[in-house]
Amino acid sequence: SCFCHVMLKLRAGQVPFGHALHTWVCVQRHCSSKASTSAFPSLPPAMLRRLAGLDTLHSHWMKLEREFQEKSQALEQELRDKTSVLFARRQSIVNGSSEPSEAEVAASELLDVSPLDESLGLSGSPDGIRGVPGFWVTAMRQCEALELDEGISAKDWKVLEHLEEVRWESWVPPTEDDEEPDPLGFSLHFRFGENELLAIKDELVLYCNSSGEVEKVVPPVWNEGCDPTVVRKVKKVKRKGQPAERTYVTKPTHSFFRIFSLPDVEEEGDVPESAGDEGPLSVAELQEHFVQTLNVELLPNATAYYLKSVFRPEYPLDASIDEEEWDDELQPVRGSRVNGATAKR
Repeated sequence: SCFCHVMLKLRAGQVPFGHALHTWVCVQRHCSSKASTSAFPSLPPAMLRRLAGLDTLHSHWMKLEREFQEKSQALEQELRDKTSVLFARRQSIVNGSSEPSEAEVAASELLDVSPLDESLGLSGSPDGIRGVPGFWVTAMRQCEALELDEGISAKDWKVLEHLEEVRWESWVPPTEDDEEPDPLGFSLHFRFGENELLAIKDELVLYCNSSGEVEKVVPPVWNEGCDPTVVRKVKKVKRKGQPAERTYVTKPTHSFFRIFSLPDVEEEGDVPESAGDEGPLSVAELQEHFVQTLNVELLPNATAYYLKSVFRPEYPLDASIDEEEWDDELQPVRGSRVNGATAKR
């Protein structure tokens, strides 16, 4: 009904209290000719005027808040659009589909540290290397924010060695009829090269709302025996009067790739069988840690993380650039707003 819709907006802070109250009175008068205002407190006229004035001031504040949110969303969208162009250009250089322009090379301060061999030209080394091999897995290894005791396993890294692209796209989550749309949702796409671990070469995708909560996924399809998210364990089944039988059961294990599932479909096997068996982190816990870290740390700062891996070993602690200076120059900006969210700390 109209009244219920107004009350939902009141809860969300989208209409002033006076408007909601007026709507309620109108509904009551429409439903019953005997309806009265006896349900409301009897206030002196002067007090009622003051409250009416306060309600008006509050509605003005709500209008300012709505205008601020609209302008913030517009700026956020502008940032997203411009960022997407830069990220697409970065990926074209990483995958070797194009080379950096003379202007892009000349504008970098990197050549002051490692001068370019002019004999090679801008087309790169004559050894046939295409793009920047291992760019994304190297960046992930250098991203300290991704570190988690029970996060990325050795089996995960074997799969991530084949990671060719991490891409961000805008996504608007579906809503109910009476819900406001969330224009700042996003999706994270992971594309892998040919390998013996993944059975299907489709992109893995996380569809998230503006808060970073995963609402939909496109999960990986593994070849037999290659799934890093589970482990086979031996279970002894005892039957009365018969020898114990050994059966194999599949249990979830620590793995980065468990983020490509939804928390509400986790198997009962996620629950530890005994107090001594802590078990892996839940899907919700893994997503809470990894999704926003990938979104606001890895994606915008991937180049800085890769450069950190390539050049940092060239400079010992007693070199002309000390450790602190190097960290200040190459460390990514923490907590920066990219793609509509701020990393959780």
